[in-house]
Amino acid sequence: MAKETLKKRMIRVMEGEQIDKDIVLVADSNYYSCLRVEGKVTGNVSVFRESTIGGLCPTNTNVVILPGGSLNGDISNLDKVDIAGECSGDIKASIIIIRRGAVVRGNINCVVLYGDETVAQEGVYCFFRKAAMPEN
Repeated sequence: MAKETLKKRMIRVMEGEQIDKDIVLVADSNYYSCLRVEGKVTGNVSVFRESTIGGLCPTNTNVVILPGGSLNGDISNLDKVDIAGECSGDIKASIIIIRRGAVVRGNINCVVLYGDETVAQEGVYCFFRKAAMPEN
């Protein structure tokens, strides 16, 4: 199946959005709930409130980058970011989870950082507390 590319200057989504593995999104985007990335996203991402959609993103998680998914752009104004795929860009969030196999290139600014020691990291990490990886 050929990849579908969406190109716009700015995308505004009213509720949670999922970028499937066959989608390539090229745009700065603002979300009002959460973003789940299995495909490729190029552009800066902001989320305005915590997730209320069951099943799309875990509770209070604004951005989830799944294995095989990638986001190339800055992520800002978030409660929680969960990365198992690839992320290139600066991240500002209260809580950041970086899972085994993730690749993170960019600066991280957060209150709590959960990270696997095997993660490929490039950039400056600024956090108040580093904690053990959560159970789920």
